[in-house]
Amino acid sequence: MVFTEEDKVAIKFLRDTKLYGAKRLLAEFPAKQWSLGGLNKLLKKIDETGSIERSKGAGQLCCTMFLKTPQTQIILQDSTYCRLRDSSFTGSFSLR
Repeated sequence: MVFTEEDKVAIKFLRDTKLYGAKRLLAEFPAKQWSLGGLNKLLKKIDETGSIERSKGAGQLCCTMFLKTPQTQIILQDSTYCRLRDSSFTGSFSLR
């Protein structure tokens, strides 16, 4: 269900001008590996918002990550660290 920007623009154009539905789009583009559910979600979004762009604030805004060290527990609330999800972090922190 990965839609490229080019795919999204084409889907929006065909939805707006020719009122194509998900099944029609699947029939018109059989080489694309789109799913019926993914197209339905995208078409619903186009119908409700009129846009293919993500809404402002979509996704995770901020997170708190706990790094446990022998001496202390460091709480980070910086968006640059929100993408760290595994224990492969090798950086260092200084306590102030």
